[in-house]
Amino acid sequence: MRKIGPSIAAVALLGIATGCTSGNSGLQPAYTSATLSNDKIQAAVGVATFNDGTTGLNVVATWRQPNGDSATGLSTPTITGPANFVVPPSSEAGDDAGTNVISGSLQVLPGQSAKPSTLSTNNGIFSYGIQPDNSDTSGSLISSFNTLPFYAADEDPNCTLPSPPGPCPQDSFIGGPPAFPNFRNGNYPAAFNGYSEGFTTFYATPVTGTYGVKLTIQTSNAGTYVSPTASGTLTSLKGLPAWTTTPVLTPDGSGGAKITFKPPAGVTETIVNVQDETSGGVFTAVAAAGVTSVAIPGNIGPGNPPTTTFAGGTSPDMLLVQLIGVDYPAFEAAPPINTSQTPTLTGTAGQTDVTFGDYSGAYGGALAPSSLYKHKLQHYRRTRR
Repeated sequence: MRKIGPSIAAVALLGIATGCTSGNSGLQPAYTSATLSNDKIQAAVGVATFNDGTTGLNVVATWRQPNGDSATGLSTPTITGPANFVVPPSSEAGDDAGTNVISGSLQVLPGQSAKPSTLSTNNGIFSYGIQPDNSDTSGSLISSFNTLPFYAADEDPNCTLPSPPGPCPQDSFIGGPPAFPNFRNGNYPAAFNGYSEGFTTFYATPVTGTYGVKLTIQTSNAGTYVSPTASGTLTSLKGLPAWTTTPVLTPDGSGGAKITFKPPAGVTETIVNVQDETSGGVFTAVAAAGVTSVAIPGNIGPGNPPTTTFAGGTSPDMLLVQLIGVDYPAFEAAPPINTSQTPTLTGTAGQTDVTFGDYSGAYGGALAPSSLYKHKLQHYRRTRR
């Protein structure tokens, strides 16, 4: 891919480079170009319900070429909420704190300091979601994920048990097989870390009204910019209920597992993420409304040919299960399955409401919802950061 550097390496208006990031529909060729006037931005908002019962804001955005790929490899987003929306006084907020604006920062020349902001210089909007994958001068593939929700780290950076005062877990949400392609089968660059699941959440009190989303894209060294815009409307603060049940993970005897769960009322789709803390693998399955279990097959582990998904053995795999309930077509809008330039982002209520369950897990193939398991979880979470 062609990387866009700061202002010293900007590209012409009619030859903006596309990115190859976790937010993209897939891996791009070495260089592609697109006409910005043909690209389209979309945005939608909803209520995020965290595992502790508190709520925040969920933003889903797309910025795509006609073929569904990310429109640019570098952009600076700004989300402007209603006048009574307030960014909390978080260390993550920078100059956004106390305002109704969640912003990013334009990249600057070496030796200069960028404006402190929530989304910094790293985050852009790609084919699905806000991701910290903005191009830089390194020329290498950038495939990163935010730790969500924004602004929750000040509440409890280590998710201290047993009663954290803020959302717990606060972590990255990454799409993997079988729902998404197996990106660890040897056919993808080693630096590609997974697929975006589209949502970006903020631990900020949501208010009803219109949220405007603007992208700033530099198109010349002289500081010429284009600013595509979109908006989403929050009409209800009800959101989805919090999860009240714990998923059950049952090994299938062949290196895979079955996960059973009971989603809260109103959930039309459940995304099940399993993080293998032993191997570093991430796996995703999706269940439609009314479906209460998913299967992770035992033959989608890293390698070509694929290895056993959950190896176990003398050092049993520690598996963390994330349950995410939504009331909008979150998976259906995701690349590489969806290549539409303007995928449907909202559900029947016109919002992107999401509810997050707490981590549950298995160690050595046995479900361990005890405090012993949770302390093991803390050790793994701290050492991998």
